[in-house]
Amino acid sequence: MPINRPFASELKTAIEQYRENPDSDPRVDGYYQKILAHLEALLARESELGDAFASGEAARLTSTAALLNLPDDALETVCTRLAGGKLDDVLPLIVELWLPLAREKLEIDSPRYRK
Repeated sequence: MPINRPFASELKTAIEQYRENPDSDPRVDGYYQKILAHLEALLARESELGDAFASGEAARLTSTAALLNLPDDALETVCTRLAGGKLDDVLPLIVELWLPLAREKLEIDSPRYRK
């Protein structure tokens, strides 16, 4: 599944469109330039760390499907089962399994977040 929505390609397009037609007010443009810098840094981190994140996510889907005795590890199958509840016996294992991935996501989205 994609790391972020909007997708990286959508963000790149929006950044390019703004750069082609910046706001005429220097104060507004300065504000938007700061936002663009943050978005470009996020895109760089996603480019650098995204493949490892996706691999970790896929591995966790497979492990979660096995924990839940599911017939496959498709995202929809796992999400449907999780939404169905009755996870008391495996919930601590699922949290332990997925929490490191949430931390990896923070390294992409907000690396200054206090751990």
